[in-house]
Amino acid sequence: MATNIVAKTVKLASVSILIGGASLASGNENDIHLICGAENVEDMVALPGTDWIVGSGVGDSFFQGGALHLINERRMTAETVRLDLSPRLRPIARYNRCPAPPGANEFSAHGMGLRPGSNGTYDLFVMNHGGRESVEVFRIALSKGKPNFRWIGCIATPPNAMGNSIAATKDGTVVLSAFTVADRPLLSMASLSKAASSDRPERPGEIKFKASQGALFTWNRRDGWAKLANSELNGNNGLELSADDKWVFVNSWSDRRIVRVALKNGAGDNRSVHVDFMPDNLRWSFDGKLVATGQDVADPREVFACTKSNGSQCPTAYAVAEVDPGSLSAKTIYRANAMASFGTATIGLRTRRGLWLGSVRSQCIGYVNADSLGRANSTGGARSPIDRQVQ
Repeated sequence: MATNIVAKTVKLASVSILIGGASLASGNENDIHLICGAENVEDMVALPGTDWIVGSGVGDSFFQGGALHLINERRMTAETVRLDLSPRLRPIARYNRCPAPPGANEFSAHGMGLRPGSNGTYDLFVMNHGGRESVEVFRIALSKGKPNFRWIGCIATPPNAMGNSIAATKDGTVVLSAFTVADRPLLSMASLSKAASSDRPERPGEIKFKASQGALFTWNRRDGWAKLANSELNGNNGLELSADDKWVFVNSWSDRRIVRVALKNGAGDNRSVHVDFMPDNLRWSFDGKLVATGQDVADPREVFACTKSNGSQCPTAYAVAEVDPGSLSAKTIYRANAMASFGTATIGLRTRRGLWLGSVRSQCIGYVNADSLGRANSTGGARSPIDRQVQ
């Protein structure tokens, strides 16, 4: 059953109000307003020309039990998407290596990518860790003004890579960011979850949360997956593609960098810009800038402990930077300490109305309107803004 939460633009200091069985929290710290009921929204994408935003809920400490969420920016509401994952569904030819959708309890969303289709539709690519490790593909069409999701197939991810974020080019090439790449097949998150609940004394999930070397992979139907040259970074995370599909912008989480990598081998050298936080997800803003959001911590183990917890929130500060894709200069536009109901932000989605924030561990999503964001930008939020230049 979908849960709708209506947010009012009131200024209350860490107060929760019960509205129709759902919780709305709103705070005046850094002018952030919280819409609660959409759990662990790690990533977000906006549907162009609409008021709708899709959020991915990652679920528990092993990324199981997550979901997709729909956020309406104008009405300030959030609801969980009820996906049709019936085994009778069949994939389209392009993505038919998976014979059927994941089971009802075998879908858990992580990173996402959106590609325009025909007749006003969009294809949504979702990294799935529930059951199988795969990129699940959904076709989104508006029905009576509301997005409708139809499963159209999947792509099994490379067995030696732990998938994180996804994008797709205009010709249908899929680009995958892998946080961890090994020299052998990795256990799926579902397998690790089952092992952790057994009587085994060790924590098998530890390998999945190390600040290790990752890489980018590309996929097409003819050739399958291939590792992209010069894409090995420390903790490959969120990514976006340039408008001409020549470049991949990817966050190197552990190194606190946003890196530009050529999508075709030999097309150009890597360039990067440093930020003073650990950049998690990356999204295009409405004005053509890139927006990187991540954790404002000195020790990454603080983030690992948060991610591995099943708590409703983590008290971790976060920051948001705006990156010029041409000059690769970065400036922090928002910075905040954790509130009682929100911290450890992993995604910042900048729209004309303001900044939407999601977290890997929170029962709420955050919203900062454009006027408040301007004030935070002028003061640097909790600290002074920084300017960093390309390397």
